[in-house]
Amino acid sequence: MNIQGVALALYCQPSDKPDAHTDRTYQGIVMNEPHGRRIYYFSDGTELLTEPYEIFFLPKGSTYRVVPLHSMERDSGCYCINFISDISSAPFSVKPKNPETYLNLFNTASRLWRSMDRTAHNVAARTVLDVLLGLEKESRGAYMPNSKDAILAPAMEKIKSSYTERNLSVKTLAQLCGISETYFRQLFFSRYGATPKEYLINLRIMYAKELLSSGELSVGGVAFMCGYSEPCHFSREFSRITGVCPSDYLACK
Repeated sequence: MNIQGVALALYCQPSDKPDAHTDRTYQGIVMNEPHGRRIYYFSDGTELLTEPYEIFFLPKGSTYRVVPLHSMERDSGCYCINFISDISSAPFSVKPKNPETYLNLFNTASRLWRSMDRTAHNVAARTVLDVLLGLEKESRGAYMPNSKDAILAPAMEKIKSSYTERNLSVKTLAQLCGISETYFRQLFFSRYGATPKEYLINLRIMYAKELLSSGELSVGGVAFMCGYSEPCHFSREFSRITGVCPSDYLACK
Protein backbone atom coordinates (compact mmCIF):
# COMPACT_ATOMS: atom_id res chain seq x y z
CA MET A 1 0.00 0.00 0.00
CA ASN A 2 1.29 3.41 -0.99
CA ILE A 3 -0.36 6.25 0.92
CA GLN A 4 0.54 9.37 -1.07
CA GLY A 5 -1.25 11.87 1.12
CA VAL A 6 -4.24 12.67 3.32
CA ALA A 7 -6.92 15.19 2.39
CA LEU A 8 -9.05 15.13 5.54
CA ALA A 9 -9.47 13.40 8.89
CA LEU A 10 -12.70 14.17 10.68
CA TYR A 11 -15.42 13.06 13.04
CA CYS A 12 -18.86 13.04 11.40
CA GLN A 13 -21.56 14.14 13.81
CA PRO A 14 -24.55 11.85 14.44
CA SER A 15 -27.44 12.27 12.02
CA ASP A 16 -30.72 10.48 11.39
CA LYS A 17 -31.11 11.88 7.87
CA PRO A 18 -29.97 10.32 4.57
CA ASP A 19 -26.84 11.81 3.02
CA ALA A 20 -25.73 11.70 -0.64
CA HIS A 21 -22.21 11.79 -2.12
CA THR A 22 -21.31 12.09 -5.80
CA ASP A 23 -18.04 11.02 -7.44
CA ARG A 24 -15.76 10.84 -4.38
CA THR A 25 -12.53 12.75 -4.92
CA TYR A 26 -10.49 10.51 -2.60
CA GLN A 27 -10.44 7.03 -1.15
CA GLY A 28 -12.01 6.93 2.28
CA ILE A 29 -11.72 4.70 5.31
CA VAL A 30 -14.48 5.01 7.89
CA MET A 31 -15.25 3.58 11.33
CA ASN A 32 -18.65 3.58 13.02
CA GLU A 33 -19.02 4.41 16.69
CA PRO A 34 -20.56 1.85 19.11
CA HIS A 35 -24.18 2.45 18.02
CA GLY A 36 -23.61 3.46 14.41
CA ARG A 37 -25.49 1.37 11.85
CA ARG A 38 -25.87 2.60 8.27
CA ILE A 39 -26.44 1.20 4.81
CA TYR A 40 -24.61 2.59 1.78
CA TYR A 41 -26.42 2.39 -1.57
CA PHE A 42 -23.94 2.75 -4.45
CA SER A 43 -24.87 3.90 -7.95
CA ASP A 44 -23.72 0.57 -9.45
CA GLY A 45 -26.27 -1.32 -7.35
CA THR A 46 -23.88 -2.38 -4.58
CA GLU A 47 -25.29 -2.23 -1.05
CA LEU A 48 -22.99 -2.09 1.97
CA LEU A 49 -24.46 -2.61 5.44
CA THR A 50 -22.17 -1.22 8.13
CA GLU A 51 -22.55 -2.25 11.75
CA PRO A 52 -21.39 -0.73 15.07
CA TYR A 53 -17.57 -0.64 15.43
CA GLU A 54 -17.21 -1.70 11.78
CA ILE A 55 -14.49 -0.31 9.51
CA PHE A 56 -15.22 0.12 5.82
CA PHE A 57 -13.57 1.35 2.62
CA LEU A 58 -15.11 3.83 0.15
CA PRO A 59 -13.46 3.90 -3.31
CA LYS A 60 -12.42 7.02 -5.17
CA GLY A 61 -14.99 8.05 -7.77
CA SER A 62 -17.89 6.25 -6.08
CA THR A 63 -21.37 7.74 -5.87
CA TYR A 64 -23.63 6.62 -3.04
CA ARG A 65 -26.38 7.44 -0.59
CA VAL A 66 -26.05 6.84 3.18
CA VAL A 67 -29.16 5.88 5.14
CA PRO A 68 -29.20 5.50 8.97
CA LEU A 69 -31.07 2.39 10.04
CA HIS A 70 -32.53 3.22 13.45
CA SER A 71 -32.95 5.98 16.02
CA MET A 72 -29.82 5.10 18.01
CA GLU A 73 -27.91 6.52 15.03
CA ARG A 74 -28.80 9.96 16.41
CA ASP A 75 -26.36 9.35 19.26
CA SER A 76 -23.56 7.79 17.24
CA GLY A 77 -21.36 9.29 14.53
CA CYS A 78 -18.39 7.93 12.64
CA TYR A 79 -14.75 8.74 11.89
CA CYS A 80 -13.49 9.21 8.35
CA ILE A 81 -10.08 9.72 6.75
CA ASN A 82 -9.93 10.69 3.07
CA PHE A 83 -6.62 9.79 1.48
CA ILE A 84 -4.74 9.40 -1.81
CA SER A 85 -3.27 6.00 -2.64
CA ASP A 86 -2.86 3.32 -5.29
CA ILE A 87 -5.43 1.04 -3.59
CA SER A 88 -7.96 -0.30 -6.05
CA SER A 89 -10.84 -2.11 -4.41
CA ALA A 90 -14.60 -2.34 -4.37
CA PRO A 91 -16.33 -1.16 -1.17
CA PHE A 92 -15.79 -3.55 1.73
CA SER A 93 -16.38 -3.66 5.47
CA VAL A 94 -14.65 -5.47 8.32
CA LYS A 95 -15.50 -5.80 12.00
CA PRO A 96 -12.15 -5.86 13.86
CA LYS A 97 -11.49 -8.17 16.79
CA ASN A 98 -10.12 -5.35 18.94
CA PRO A 99 -12.22 -2.31 17.87
CA GLU A 100 -11.10 -0.03 20.71
CA THR A 101 -7.56 -0.01 19.32
CA TYR A 102 -8.75 1.21 15.93
CA LEU A 103 -11.23 3.68 17.43
CA ASN A 104 -8.34 5.25 19.35
CA LEU A 105 -6.36 5.65 16.13
CA PHE A 106 -9.25 7.36 14.33
CA ASN A 107 -10.02 9.56 17.32
CA THR A 108 -6.44 10.79 17.63
CA ALA A 109 -6.12 11.52 13.91
CA SER A 110 -9.36 13.50 13.74
CA ARG A 111 -8.61 15.45 16.93
CA LEU A 112 -5.18 16.51 15.72
CA TRP A 113 -6.60 17.47 12.33
CA ARG A 114 -9.28 19.59 13.97
CA SER A 115 -6.70 21.38 16.12
CA MET A 116 -4.47 21.97 13.04
CA ASP A 117 -1.56 20.31 14.79
CA ARG A 118 1.61 20.22 12.69
CA THR A 119 1.77 16.43 13.01
CA ALA A 120 -1.82 15.90 11.79
CA HIS A 121 -1.02 14.86 8.20
CA ASN A 122 1.62 12.35 9.27
CA VAL A 123 -0.53 10.88 12.04
CA ALA A 124 -3.53 10.54 9.71
CA ALA A 125 -1.44 8.81 7.01
CA ARG A 126 0.03 6.48 9.61
CA THR A 127 -3.47 5.75 10.90
CA VAL A 128 -4.63 4.63 7.44
CA LEU A 129 -1.64 2.30 7.16
CA ASP A 130 -2.01 0.96 10.70
CA VAL A 131 -5.72 0.27 10.21
CA LEU A 132 -5.39 -1.43 6.82
CA LEU A 133 -2.35 -3.48 7.82
CA GLY A 134 -4.00 -4.43 11.12
CA LEU A 135 -7.10 -5.66 9.31
CA GLU A 136 -4.95 -7.62 6.89
CA LYS A 137 -3.16 -9.34 9.79
CA GLU A 138 -6.50 -10.18 11.38
CA SER A 139 -7.81 -11.68 8.14
CA ARG A 140 -4.81 -14.00 7.94
CA GLY A 141 -5.73 -15.54 11.27
CA ALA A 142 -9.48 -15.25 10.95
CA TYR A 143 -10.22 -18.92 11.57
CA MET A 144 -9.74 -20.25 15.07
CA PRO A 145 -11.69 -23.15 16.57
CA ASN A 146 -13.66 -22.39 19.73
CA SER A 147 -11.43 -24.79 21.64
CA LYS A 148 -8.47 -22.45 21.08
CA ASP A 149 -10.51 -19.46 22.27
CA ALA A 150 -11.08 -21.44 25.46
CA ILE A 151 -7.34 -21.99 25.84
CA LEU A 152 -6.76 -18.22 25.88
CA ALA A 153 -9.66 -17.46 28.24
CA PRO A 154 -7.63 -17.53 31.52
CA ALA A 155 -5.10 -15.10 30.07
CA MET A 156 -7.80 -12.72 28.81
CA GLU A 157 -9.49 -12.68 32.22
CA LYS A 158 -6.15 -11.82 33.80
CA ILE A 159 -5.43 -9.10 31.22
CA LYS A 160 -8.83 -7.45 31.68
CA SER A 161 -8.51 -7.35 35.47
CA SER A 162 -4.78 -6.63 35.76
CA TYR A 163 -3.49 -4.87 32.64
CA THR A 164 -2.02 -2.03 34.74
CA GLU A 165 0.12 -4.40 36.83
CA ARG A 166 3.80 -3.65 36.23
CA ASN A 167 4.95 -7.25 36.47
CA LEU A 168 2.31 -8.82 34.24
CA SER A 169 4.35 -10.86 31.75
CA VAL A 170 3.76 -13.09 28.75
CA LYS A 171 5.31 -15.92 30.75
CA THR A 172 2.65 -15.51 33.46
CA LEU A 173 -0.16 -15.40 30.90
CA ALA A 174 1.12 -18.51 29.12
CA GLN A 175 1.37 -20.37 32.45
CA LEU A 176 -2.25 -19.47 33.24
CA CYS A 177 -3.23 -21.12 29.95
CA GLY A 178 -1.02 -24.14 30.58
CA ILE A 179 0.91 -23.76 27.31
CA SER A 180 4.38 -22.63 26.22
CA GLU A 181 5.17 -18.95 25.63
CA THR A 182 5.79 -19.60 21.93
CA TYR A 183 2.44 -21.32 21.41
CA PHE A 184 0.68 -18.66 23.50
CA ARG A 185 2.10 -15.87 21.34
CA GLN A 186 1.01 -17.68 18.17
CA LEU A 187 -2.54 -18.25 19.41
CA PHE A 188 -2.87 -14.74 20.78
CA PHE A 189 -1.75 -13.07 17.56
CA SER A 190 -4.01 -15.22 15.38
CA ARG A 191 -6.99 -14.37 17.62
CA TYR A 192 -6.44 -10.65 18.31
CA GLY A 193 -4.23 -9.44 15.46
CA ALA A 194 -1.64 -8.08 17.90
CA THR A 195 1.10 -9.44 20.14
CA PRO A 196 0.27 -9.77 23.86
CA LYS A 197 2.59 -6.82 24.59
CA GLU A 198 0.94 -4.60 21.96
CA TYR A 199 -2.49 -5.53 23.29
CA LEU A 200 -1.53 -4.60 26.86
CA ILE A 201 0.03 -1.31 25.76
CA ASN A 202 -3.11 -0.34 23.85
CA LEU A 203 -5.27 -1.01 26.89
CA ARG A 204 -2.95 1.09 29.05
CA ILE A 205 -2.93 3.99 26.59
CA MET A 206 -6.74 3.92 26.37
CA TYR A 207 -6.91 4.14 30.15
CA ALA A 208 -4.28 6.90 30.12
CA LYS A 209 -6.43 8.97 27.77
CA GLU A 210 -9.37 8.70 30.18
CA LEU A 211 -7.21 9.75 33.12
CA LEU A 212 -5.62 12.66 31.25
CA SER A 213 -9.04 13.86 30.09
CA SER A 214 -10.27 13.94 33.68
CA GLY A 215 -7.67 16.60 34.50
CA GLU A 216 -7.28 15.21 38.02
CA LEU A 217 -3.79 13.73 37.71
CA SER A 218 -0.36 14.85 36.55
CA VAL A 219 1.38 13.02 33.71
CA GLY A 220 3.48 11.24 36.33
CA GLY A 221 0.38 10.22 38.23
CA VAL A 222 -1.25 8.88 35.08
CA ALA A 223 1.91 6.92 34.26
CA PHE A 224 1.86 5.31 37.71
CA MET A 225 -1.85 4.46 37.47
CA CYS A 226 -1.31 2.83 34.07
CA GLY A 227 1.47 0.55 35.25
CA TYR A 228 4.59 2.50 34.28
CA SER A 229 7.35 2.97 36.84
CA GLU A 230 9.02 5.72 34.79
CA PRO A 231 7.05 8.70 33.39
CA CYS A 232 9.54 9.03 30.52
CA HIS A 233 8.80 5.45 29.42
CA PHE A 234 5.08 6.17 29.57
CA SER A 235 5.53 9.37 27.52
CA ARG A 236 7.45 7.51 24.82
CA GLU A 237 4.78 4.81 24.55
CA PHE A 238 1.95 7.35 24.58
CA SER A 239 3.60 9.41 21.84
CA ARG A 240 4.30 6.33 19.72
CA ILE A 241 0.66 5.18 19.86
CA THR A 242 -1.16 8.54 19.62
CA GLY A 243 1.33 10.75 17.77
CA VAL A 244 1.39 13.36 20.57
CA CYS A 245 3.00 13.52 24.00
CA PRO A 246 0.74 13.30 27.09
CA SER A 247 1.06 17.00 27.94
CA ASP A 248 0.07 18.03 24.40
CA TYR A 249 -2.87 15.61 24.45
CA LEU A 250 -4.02 17.18 27.71
CA ALA A 251 -3.66 20.70 26.27
CA CYS A 252 -5.87 19.81 23.30
CA LYS A 253 -8.74 18.54 25.45
